[in-house]
Amino acid sequence: MRVDRPDLQNPTVGSSKLNLITVCTQNYPMHYAEKLIRRFQTLTNLTVESYCITDRPNEVTDWAMPIVPPRFSEGWWNKLNIFSPSMPDGWLLYLDLDIVILQNFNEEITCTLKQGENINCVSDAINWMGVRFSSSFMLLRSGVRPDIYDDFIKNEKALVNKPGGDQVWIGPKLDKVHYIDDSFPNLKKNLNFDLATKNKNELDLVKFKKNKFDFNLIIKNLTIYLCKHIENQIKAGADLVQVFDSWAGLIPEKDIQNYCYNPNLEIVNFCKAKKIPIICFPKGIKEKYLEFQNFVKPDGLSLDYDIDPLWAKKNLTKVALQGGMHPKMLLNSDEEMYAEAKKYLDTFKDVPYIFNLGHGILPETKPDKLDKLIKYARKYK
Repeated sequence: MRVDRPDLQNPTVGSSKLNLITVCTQNYPMHYAEKLIRRFQTLTNLTVESYCITDRPNEVTDWAMPIVPPRFSEGWWNKLNIFSPSMPDGWLLYLDLDIVILQNFNEEITCTLKQGENINCVSDAINWMGVRFSSSFMLLRSGVRPDIYDDFIKNEKALVNKPGGDQVWIGPKLDKVHYIDDSFPNLKKNLNFDLATKNKNELDLVKFKKNKFDFNLIIKNLTIYLCKHIENQIKAGADLVQVFDSWAGLIPEKDIQNYCYNPNLEIVNFCKAKKIPIICFPKGIKEKYLEFQNFVKPDGLSLDYDIDPLWAKKNLTKVALQGGMHPKMLLNSDEEMYAEAKKYLDTFKDVPYIFNLGHGILPETKPDKLDKLIKYARKYK
């Protein structure tokens, strides 16, 4: 369906009302939409009306007005409704649920509205799949480009599984986009999430369960950014990469598949497709190293200092091995340090192995001890 709107013919004419819109459908908890909108309302001094595109209008209370579109799609594809004629008049400020607002951006909004461009957004941080356009943060004139919505409705079945999602499909369709962060580079808002721990060795499981939705969003975005970072590291001259999953040992056993194995597998598959050698370091998962090896299938595995080297040699036979020696050994006498190093070098002398520590060097380590250890390993036969 199309609508004729005179205000779209002249960007200076028509309603200047600002509407804040987010989408919360299917299994996404409604309190995240409420948290996002209330945060914006608290920080801004602009006049704004708030809306939530949702399939659960009864869960939207005083913080916004629900919008129930004629039809629903899969996940984030529901945001395509902002290009439909059913949106409120004026300007539409669309924010994804995973945006955390650290401070108000009244100036950026006001200046963008004065410029009068119909389609404005913040550019994608990594130009995902070669597309600069990002659908996570958009400021649109209501009713602009209804053909995008029409095309989506006609081709929905083929599009919902399209690699890269909605923004990779939308971006090439837009011949004129104003990127707000060109003028305001500090506008981009990163996730501000602190992994809550009771102490350095124990995960707060109550907060973990309560914020599981946050964890899923972070893992998803982090995996995307890591793949791009890895690609750039190779372009900068790296021969191989290592992914440190330093807190894997804190993940509850029933969640280790989702929060350790699956993200690492996605990164490893990305590297294999790009022919990038990759070593994984799932620190602290103990004998689950074997399960990790068989599921993720990296080129190499780094051993933490709690892994028995004899067990590793016997069981981890499908990968090259690295590390294992406790960093604390560098605080001991030279003789004790050499003996520990020899244990690892002797154990792995007939299998692919990279001599290294089982984690990072301790701050109190003297540089000359490290120098001695390197020389010892190089002379080993």
